[in-house]
Amino acid sequence: MANEIQKTFDIIKNKYQEKGFDSLTDTEKFTLILSYSEKSNKIEKVVSKLSEIYGTLKMAMDSDPQFLVKDCGTNWQSALLLTLIPQLKRICELEKCRELPLDTVENAKRYFSAYLSAEHVEIIVATAVSKNFKVIDSKILSSGAVSEVVLSCREIVDFAMKNEGAYLFIAHNHPMGVCTPSADDISSTRNIKNALDLLGITLADHIIVGCGGETDIHSMRTQSKEIIFDDLPTYI
Repeated sequence: MANEIQKTFDIIKNKYQEKGFDSLTDTEKFTLILSYSEKSNKIEKVVSKLSEIYGTLKMAMDSDPQFLVKDCGTNWQSALLLTLIPQLKRICELEKCRELPLDTVENAKRYFSAYLSAEHVEIIVATAVSKNFKVIDSKILSSGAVSEVVLSCREIVDFAMKNEGAYLFIAHNHPMGVCTPSADDISSTRNIKNALDLLGITLADHIIVGCGGETDIHSMRTQSKEIIFDDLPTYI
């Protein structure tokens, strides 16, 4: 039995090395990853449960580690390994974007997607940029429940004053929904814009990251019907 299990592991590892990770089925991906953290005689049962409950590797990686242990029978090492993968991806993407000027909507979407897409609760981040749209600093100002967090004008103004940027971006995520802005998002953005105007700081954009991946990202400046922002020709 042990030899058969090891043979299966070897086949999957060879397939991965020869054809890449995308060539593997979801079951094979689960098996390959868990072969480093689970006892070999337990993997088949755990993988079957993961496939039954979550279906895909991405859904499992986005889960809570406690659910993976309780519902699927993984050990804690496996649960943490699976849920660490999106965080590692986030760090790598942020490193790629660190020198990226946020002078286009696409660059801003890429940056904030890397910052927020792996989060499981709603997070608000503010980013101060120079006249050339180089990132000066980014900071998570608030985090809350899965579906609700409050945009604080005071925290955002304090952050803007501290960093003395020419422009400011704000962004938040909708971890359980699409990126469409709510009425509260629109109202809060207008209030923040008005507060920053008093300091002579331009609100460049408000980016909202949904749960649907790289295409589920909304720029309130360019995609919303509400007229909130002043003209900013250098941001396109």
